[in-house]
Amino acid sequence: TRFYTLLKNQAMKNCLLIALIISVTTDAQHSRCNDKLSCDCGSSKIEKTSRIINGEEGIPCSWPMLVSIRYDLLHIGSALKHICGGTIVSHSYILTAASCFDGITNDIKLANITIAAAMHNRSAPNQIIREVDQVIIHPNWNISTNRHQYDIALVHLSMPLDVETHHCITRTCLPPQLHLTEELLQYPSGDKQLVVVGWGRTNPNGNDSDVLRQALVLSIDYNNSKCNNIASKPNIQFCAGPSDASTGPCYGDFGGPILHWIGDRWEQVGIASYTPDACKGNSVIIYTRTAYYRSWIEENIKTDDKTTEEIIILPTLPPIIITDPPLTTYQCNKYEVPCGCGRRNVQFPKLDTIIESDAIPYSWSMIVSIRMNGSNKHSCSGSILTEYYILTSASCIA
Repeated sequence: TRFYTLLKNQAMKNCLLIALIISVTTDAQHSRCNDKLSCDCGSSKIEKTSRIINGEEGIPCSWPMLVSIRYDLLHIGSALKHICGGTIVSHSYILTAASCFDGITNDIKLANITIAAAMHNRSAPNQIIREVDQVIIHPNWNISTNRHQYDIALVHLSMPLDVETHHCITRTCLPPQLHLTEELLQYPSGDKQLVVVGWGRTNPNGNDSDVLRQALVLSIDYNNSKCNNIASKPNIQFCAGPSDASTGPCYGDFGGPILHWIGDRWEQVGIASYTPDACKGNSVIIYTRTAYYRSWIEENIKTDDKTTEEIIILPTLPPIIITDPPLTTYQCNKYEVPCGCGRRNVQFPKLDTIIESDAIPYSWSMIVSIRMNGSNKHSCSGSILTEYYILTSASCIA
């Protein structure tokens, strides 16, 4: 293996600089997206079989769709208390439970509610904080009469989140809208392994967890007596219980997601809503069934103001102007090179009908052009390994 001291070779130094500039401007994996809610979402791949140990601390940035909803108890901009979890559905909207806001009376200003994204440890700095300017409660929500039916809400942020490029922020994946009761009752069906995450209490009388935790639970069939005695409307609610007698969500986890791994991403099948047993070890939890509410979510989410033109300026090179439709980004644990990579679904015609053709723009988003000495002339190609490293052949810079 040959190693080069790049700083001793100005031409190679310039070559590396251009390659790094290209990698910085293309480090995220872009894709065209028609569905504003579920394209390129939930792509952090946490394997249930190898990493989910019931009640364990999660890996930082492993659940980038999750946010903490907080309330300023003292109304002085501090003493922020975590009250619920929530998930990112767009740049400016958070999905959570309506019950999270029952204790907040109408005379309390929305400015006392904030969300924290890109957070693992609640005490650590560098959280992404956003204020809230609107809370949309489902019109049928009434805690006193509906037994936690329609327990769903949307929170609008005063400033959008950086969903495209921040490696610890991504949108949640929502299931398709389902209308038939038979379909809804199977989404999820009974005895499915699901995952809950949040900063809730680790015991009924304790404090909220300082770090994000994760636990494996099992969905419960709606005909099971453990469920049908507490979930009064199974087409919009479902039940899940701990996989053993010591784990499951508790106060502080409500409003957060329950997720199902569907082969290539985590899909949010529900919202943690209610427990009748005060977080006992064997508690059955009621969840809001998100497949029932997909249309309501879409109807209440306003289109975020996003420009269709982005100008990227590279040093020593002319500006590159991108005028294509808005692009979204796969988010993943970027410390693992294979995570979220090679996701382009490019269909080739039969080789006997065409030899070569122009590629669709951005369809091979892992490719970079390497240029020498500040020139705009293409010299070699390479492929993106990480934010700062390009893979190419030694002959290109020898």
